[in-house]
Amino acid sequence: MKKHEQPHGCPCYKKENRWHRERGFDSIGYHYIIYLDGSIHFGRPVEQAGAHCKGHNANSIGICYVGGLSKDGKTSKDTRTPLQKLAIKYLLMRLKANNLCALMLFV
Repeated sequence: MKKHEQPHGCPCYKKENRWHRERGFDSIGYHYIIYLDGSIHFGRPVEQAGAHCKGHNANSIGICYVGGLSKDGKTSKDTRTPLQKLAIKYLLMRLKANNLCALMLFV
């Protein structure tokens, strides 16, 4: 699993879908996006290779969460809300139960 972050306040799915399409991909590169309220939004089907981590797309699941940057919008920072943390744990448990999660890589 690859974890990515997205700045606060972004219309994530639409923005990410457009960004990936502009770069020649079929659709959004992430399999899941977790919003500030902890809601989990689906991107690509997990059966389809992602477009989220060059060299690892074919054998990983891309999870993006809103946040992860300090107020300057450039410096990494753990800004996950309590609901996002619960959602990530829930999602990882579901993926593991389906034998889809073996290793987590955070970038």
